Amino acid sequence: IPTVGDDGTVYCGSDNGYMYAFYPNNGTIKWTCKIGAVWGSPALDKSGNLYVGVWEKKFYSIYPNGTIRWRVNLTRRVWGQSAVISDDGTIYFGTCDFEGNGGGFFHALNTDGTIKYILDYLEMFYASPAIGEDGTVYICTKGRKWNGEGYPSIGYLRALGELDSDAPLEPVIDGPEKIKTYQDYNYTFKTTSPLGKDVYYWIEWGDKGLEEWIGPYTSGEEITLTHKWEGGTGSFKIMVKAKDIDERWGPWGVFDVKFKTKSIDNNLFLRFLERYPLLNKLLNILIK
Repeated sequence: IPTVGDDGTVYCGSDNGYMYAFYPNNGTIKWTCKIGAVWGSPALDKSGNLYVGVWEKKFYSIYPNGTIRWRVNLTRRVWGQSAVISDDGTIYFGTCDFEGNGGGFFHALNTDGTIKYILDYLEMFYASPAIGEDGTVYICTKGRKWNGEGYPSIGYLRALGELDSDAPLEPVIDGPEKIKTYQDYNYTFKTTSPLGKDVYYWIEWGDKGLEEWIGPYTSGEEITLTHKWEGGTGSFKIMVKAKDIDERWGPWGVFDVKFKTKSIDNNLFLRFLERYPLLNKLLNILIK
């Protein structure tokens, strides 16, 4: 979808690697800028500067005359979405992972290209974020969740905004970092309410497990919950947030967990080679 500037200039990108600016009265090219494959609409700030991400894992700001203002290198690709700009100039956009690294990230950049923050949701950002009148940022993502048989796609809507200073603190999570399927594991969760209010927890285990508010619990009380993963591979995150009894929501706490990989018993492997001497000789030749 093209973007139109205040002076009528029409901006659009292409998968041939160029950003184009067209005169509105006759459609002739005003300028081109080579930045990479663009799969979304560029965003414009009040000064007419453009902001756009590309397939090649980069995000650009371009002056109204078509020269590059700054560039930020990314770890994921920008695909199918556009950035949005808040009243204070913060630039918001998400990325996608197409290399099997687990998902994308949500970025907030300052107007000079420096990083304000990056959120690691490990989900795919195909749609553009939106900003409400109160400054709340809304993002839609696509993730995958173990349902007992596989990893079907599941959509999420998240809202990002200023937290109440009296909300519960970021929960602290503790427990095993490496796990196996079909085994019970204990994890502890703890947060504190600045007002001493009772708190509730919302826990996302990364599978079909419990996802609802539980509580109330006393502020500062450490609780222990047991969970069993029935399937999964690689790494994922346990995410938890807390709210108090007056609905003040606090920030997310995150805990990285990884499934243990299966290893071959060395003694068993050596006994196997002893039974098949020709195979043993062949392996020695290949190793040499």
